[in-house]
Order: sequence, then C-alpha cells, then structure tokens
Amino acid sequence: MPLFGPRRRPFRRRPLGRPGPLAPGAARRGRRAWEHARRLVSQGEYQEAAGILESLGQRAEDRSLPFAPRLWLEAGQARLAAGQVERGMEALRRGLRLLGRRPNLRPLAAAVARVIGRLEAEGYAAEAIAIREEFGPLVASVTPLERSQQKVRLPAKCPYCGADARPDEVEWIDERVAACAYCGSVLPSEGLS
Repeated sequence: MPLFGPRRRPFRRRPLGRPGPLAPGAARRGRRAWEHARRLVSQGEYQEAAGILESLGQRAEDRSLPFAPRLWLEAGQARLAAGQVERGMEALRRGLRLLGRRPNLRPLAAAVARVIGRLEAEGYAAEAIAIREEFGPLVASVTPLERSQQKVRLPAKCPYCGADARPDEVEWIDERVAACAYCGSVLPSEGLS
C-alpha cells in the first residue's frame, strides 16, 4: 500500500484517429438545435437559422458524420433566403463537395438536381449555371434510381433520429436499401410486390 493514500490509475489518453460516435446527450442537443433552426426558417428568421446550421454543419463535418452535407445544404438555402448570396453559395458548394467524397454518387446527383432547380426557381440563374459546371461532370455518369426501381416502402420518419425519410432525400445504398440522410442509419423497409 502506498504511503500517501490509495493507488491511482495512470492517466490514459484517448488514441488518435477517427472520432467516435456522438454521445447520446450530444446527439439530442444537436437534434434540438437542428429542429430550432428549421423553426426559425419557417418563421422567416433565415440569418439566425443559417448561423445555427453552419455551426452544426462544421461540428458534423469535423466528426465525419453522415448528415454534415445536409446541414450545409440547409445552411446555404437559409443564407440565400436571407439575401446573402455569396455565403449561401459557399455553404451549398461545401455540402455538395462533402457528398462528392462518398463512394455512392447518387445522393450527390439528386442534391445537385435539387439545388439547381431551387436556384433557377428563385431567380439565381448564374449561380445555377456555376453549380452545373462545377458538379455536372462529376454526376454525368450517375443514373438516378427511378421510382419504379425503388420497390420498397420507407417509414415516414427515421425510427432512430426522427428525421423525415423522404425517398428523394434518403441515401439509396441499392434498389432496396436506404439510409437516413440525417443519421446514416439503415431504414427499415417493406418490399412491394
């Protein structure tokens, strides 16, 4: 027995490398912040919402979490709605580039089409052309899944995180398996005949 009290275990550093999953409390706080930002968008508080979404996007990107691109895309849309075109385009490009790093480029192709459609609908024709020129060659060879190919029924919401599980927003792993765009969990699905 040591002379000066009980023996203590030595301090152990966490090994370097890829960060681990979020602790449940951190995931809950992040989800609440994301929901708050979406409420702000619905109330027309675009600039405040964009700040929250950019902060969440940066943290998610730093931890290599699968929903980082979605947060950046939503931040870009909020910046555009606030009239901050430069910052909005920067956030949109960041989200699209993160999607472009993934081996499956189908979500990128779908996101590029959505972004270009929204930009054109909101009168940002030059910005839509810039996105098409930057990301068009990357997604040119991708054939999006047709709705008839997706012979599964998805739940309305992800059972793990509560995010909407819309067929055009989830990440299709193949024709029958989809992952939540927010948390990356494989969604339970039912086959259609």
